[in-house]
Amino acid sequence: MPSELIFILLVSMVFFVSLDDLKFHRISNISILSIALILSFDLRAVSKGNTVLALLICWLVGIFLKVGMGDLKLLSVLILLQGQILFRSEMLILFSLVSALSLLIHFLTVKRFSGDIALAPGILIPFTYLYSGFQA
Repeated sequence: MPSELIFILLVSMVFFVSLDDLKFHRISNISILSIALILSFDLRAVSKGNTVLALLICWLVGIFLKVGMGDLKLLSVLILLQGQILFRSEMLILFSLVSALSLLIHFLTVKRFSGDIALAPGILIPFTYLYSGFQA
């Protein structure tokens, strides 16, 4: 389990960033830097080759699907600093579930699937859950 202080700071930032993304559809650079700073005290990186490949795939797919730059920068920070957690199959499953729930909420409130959809909760909530119990 990560240190309690790191975890409390991370949960605080996840809450703030998720709400901000849901409300304004933006992830500020200062928020991304804050998360990077918090996570830099507890690195769980993977090999440089896997990191570069993951970043390349992330950016190519993100640009092709027109994912927001804040989401891409947030994913990049997580890939660089916490690849061991991000590359787990559970992360993809939980991301899919939380994102589907987010899409449902978006559809119920806006009555359409088009428009800006907040991805930060779908990225950060599963990540934080897995981070909380990660054993290296």
